[in-house]
Amino acid sequence: MKFLKFLISRTFFIHLSIAVVLTAALIWGTFIYLKSYTRFGESVTVPELKGFKVEELGPFLKDKKLQYVQVDPVYDPKMPKGTVVSQNPEPGSLAKEGRKIYVRINSLDRPESVVPDLVSLTKRGAESKLMRAKLKVGITITEPSSAVGFVIRVEKNGRTLSPGDKLPEWSKVDLVVGIGSSSERTDLPNFVGLNLDESEALIGDKLLSVVPVLYQGCETALDSSKALVFRQNPDYEEGASVYQGQVISLWMTCGSDSIPDTTSSAARYMKKPIN
Repeated sequence: MKFLKFLISRTFFIHLSIAVVLTAALIWGTFIYLKSYTRFGESVTVPELKGFKVEELGPFLKDKKLQYVQVDPVYDPKMPKGTVVSQNPEPGSLAKEGRKIYVRINSLDRPESVVPDLVSLTKRGAESKLMRAKLKVGITITEPSSAVGFVIRVEKNGRTLSPGDKLPEWSKVDLVVGIGSSSERTDLPNFVGLNLDESEALIGDKLLSVVPVLYQGCETALDSSKALVFRQNPDYEEGASVYQGQVISLWMTCGSDSIPDTTSSAARYMKKPIN
């Protein structure tokens, strides 16, 4: 009975009123705080930043009550260097005041790509590998070679490229692809008495290939690098010719006694003793 009397007493209603007022004040205060903290209802339209120079971003966005942060640069040859290429959030979207706009700047220096090893790949395989290396195929040159349908050389402006060479990203390189033996003939050089480097130099522009098939008496890689040709196939004969693109097989030796006494077609490359 005492409890029921308390529920209908003036004291209870006073305490209840105080509790309701305090709860309402707490809810209202929390709402005001969150509104102030999150800037609820305060938003600005994100402007278009593409094409802006880096030094222009700070003052421009300050007037809009926004900030910017640079992320990894990119290279776009169609855009001026040092300008905004892309942004997040996108232009036209709504953002709270003070929001950071993430911008990607066009690199001041064009990045470089490393030329991959493309020799012995098909043209399609070479194109795929170039794409992954951020390079492109320029023109395809065909040349008599036993490596029919395969890349035998990579060039840039007529200069032969080697794996590891560096070029600006998305540069074009030319592929030289073998088409087999040609109907045209060329003089057959005499390789006997020459080392491999001299043999390759002797080929010049004859569009031939030399391939060592045997190293005789060579124990180390250094020995092999000094080995001399003691036999070739096709055999050399004065006035002999072969089809362009043909492979010349070479037998190499590290012992000078195996080398026949013959006159080389390249007098500048004379047989010399092996150290």
